[in-house]
Amino acid sequence: MSFQEHFDSDSEYADDNINEFEVDKNDDQHNGVGEKDVETAEVSQAEDEYKLTEFNEKEKSLETGETHKNLVNDSDISSPQPPSIEEKDTFDFKSFLGYLKDPRAEPILKYTRSFISQILKSERFYNLKEQQKLLEDFEKFIHKKFSIYEPFKSMDDEKLADAKDCMEKLLTNKLYVKLFSPLYYKSFKKFCTVREMDDASFPNDHADIIANDKSMWEKVMEYGGVISLKNLETEETSEENIILLNKFLKVFNRELFKMGKFRSPRDKLVCLLNSCKIIFSFLKKRQGDTSLSADDFMPLLIYSILKISNNVDTENYWLLSSMTYIETFRQSEFLRGEESYYLMSFQGALQFILELDEDNLFTKIKVDDENQFKNALDERKGYLVAKKIEKEELTKEELYKKRKEQEKSMQEQKNNEEEGLLSSLLSTNWFGSKQQPKATTSNKTQEQKEIKKQILDKEKEDMESLKEMFPQFDDSILKDVYYTKTKNIPLTIESLLELV
Repeated sequence: MSFQEHFDSDSEYADDNINEFEVDKNDDQHNGVGEKDVETAEVSQAEDEYKLTEFNEKEKSLETGETHKNLVNDSDISSPQPPSIEEKDTFDFKSFLGYLKDPRAEPILKYTRSFISQILKSERFYNLKEQQKLLEDFEKFIHKKFSIYEPFKSMDDEKLADAKDCMEKLLTNKLYVKLFSPLYYKSFKKFCTVREMDDASFPNDHADIIANDKSMWEKVMEYGGVISLKNLETEETSEENIILLNKFLKVFNRELFKMGKFRSPRDKLVCLLNSCKIIFSFLKKRQGDTSLSADDFMPLLIYSILKISNNVDTENYWLLSSMTYIETFRQSEFLRGEESYYLMSFQGALQFILELDEDNLFTKIKVDDENQFKNALDERKGYLVAKKIEKEELTKEELYKKRKEQEKSMQEQKNNEEEGLLSSLLSTNWFGSKQQPKATTSNKTQEQKEIKKQILDKEKEDMESLKEMFPQFDDSILKDVYYTKTKNIPLTIESLLELV
């Protein structure tokens, strides 16, 4: 499935398992207290206290049934988790969900449920600054409540910071469809269709982000096939290093692609950091001069993003939208040091690509022969047009085949129904009882087999990448390091580099 197909599917993103929590109304008596204490009195005012004035009117949620689910569910624990930023990372979302199930944390759940419910029900479409302020204000509000209610009240500074980080993930997971610009526009289009409205009132800043994202992707596809490292004024790169770089770029591309599978700013940032670390890993392993500097990293990062275009069938990664989303909704206290540096570097690389055009091209990149470069660029454009036409033809052909298959399936279903009715009549014995059909294979068993196959395929792909990058090591060593680092590719590469 391509990124765009994944994006357009009903369950767009992999960690969409954060459901809204229904508080048990009988829990007020869980300690056997006959009268409401101070906490319970505050809980009864929770929804009123955090009622936003914009939501006073009766509003319908765009996501039918969204507010009738649970905020915390055991199934959340089984959702795919992104790799840690560091091995010693204390982030523990599973434990946080457990804390929220504690009856003493009921007020925090009610506040959170009220806030999420209001945002999802709202028929107003906020601009980026308004959304940022809404989340920041609520996070400040709920952080104060952490100091009032257990089990958060007794936590040390490290665990409390972790809880704040987890609360950000909970909020952004639930509100993702109302925060991430491309999905926000998709939601808006559905709303306009239902209400028979035009889409002229969509927030301008979100519209600009989407437009720039599409424009940047067009430039990646156009210039990625012709711009070389030499054009970006990097130091002379040997053929041996180019071969090595291409191996690292496969992993870079795969790690970057994972960013679209997660909803929270933190999880997306982890994928971004891992991608950037792949580039630094190449700089450490390249032959010749191994000294590192920002002068080496930035051109190589730009080049790596441009080389995503090697697969012209890959759809838009929504890179600009993801960068804006991280910058806007990631709490500032968690954007520091390494995280801040990589994020700014990536934003700078994207801006460089976005600003490329034929008027300023030769002021931004170094070219020995401008005419030769223009000819190569024209060939690339022609190639992309041909691929687009070819793709459109294949789409038409696939639609035709799909229609034929549906017609055939409907006919087979009709025939099966007729045969089933006949079999039912024939299976009745003289005493009027029917023969019982044999049990069919369990769907659950099939799903488990598919999941196991996906895991094995992922491990196989990782091992093949590691073999290409580190041919000097035996397979057993690669496997040992890979499993020791809990199948985390960036950390595995870092450890193998230390052994070189």
